[in-house]
Amino acid sequence: MCKYIDRAWRVAATGFSFAIFGLGGCLLGILILVTLYPSPFDLSRKQRWTRQSISVACWIYVRIMRGLGLLSFSFANPEQLKQPGQLVIANHPTLLDVVFLLSQMPAANCIVKAELWRNPFTAGPVRLAGYLRNDAVLIEQAAAKINGGQTLIIFPEGTRTRPGQAMKFKRGFANIAQLAKCKVTPVIIDCSPPTLQKYQKWYQIPERPPKFTFKVLAPINVGERSDFNRPKTIQVRHLTRLFQTVLQGRPVPKH
Repeated sequence: MCKYIDRAWRVAATGFSFAIFGLGGCLLGILILVTLYPSPFDLSRKQRWTRQSISVACWIYVRIMRGLGLLSFSFANPEQLKQPGQLVIANHPTLLDVVFLLSQMPAANCIVKAELWRNPFTAGPVRLAGYLRNDAVLIEQAAAKINGGQTLIIFPEGTRTRPGQAMKFKRGFANIAQLAKCKVTPVIIDCSPPTLQKYQKWYQIPERPPKFTFKVLAPINVGERSDFNRPKTIQVRHLTRLFQTVLQGRPVPKH
């Protein structure tokens, strides 16, 4: 009986937490629009403050979920995520991955799905923060953000990992890294037992609360790993294979 009560509670609390996320996103967008954007500061500063506000909101949100008994989480080497002017890449097992990462990364920028720009619950914060759309982003634009001191989050798969299938990386992140010649920090995300996977409904919760672990690896300097005398396409393929190997948990290959 206790098991069924616990499960019923977690389903209800999960629905409540998603309601908080949606309403919170709307309220945050309105609050920023009313209080921040009429101010005389330049657009880049307003966008940075918006991203910082989103980071704080994510920090609070994941702790609400933990307080409700829905999950637990831990970060290894989170200080590296706060370094400016880098590209952070990660595997993408669950719906909450970016929320956790943003909670640890003040003012980070993201490449987000275009549908988030149209979603009434997320459109406000996403637009006001100056996040980059995945259907409109230019390699040069993203690289300029990094070289200008911003940290950019990208999931190289472009979407959540399909359960039971190997990761398939798109090359956009490698093109950005190659052009920016920046440091790339890989993050290996694990969620056990699995939850909020691709094609999984929010109410399809596991038998016990999941544990999220985030292993932040040492940054890899693309400027030192690439041979810029070789054709760009070869460099990009090399970087794609390199970071796919790293995010699969295998040792970093030698040059």
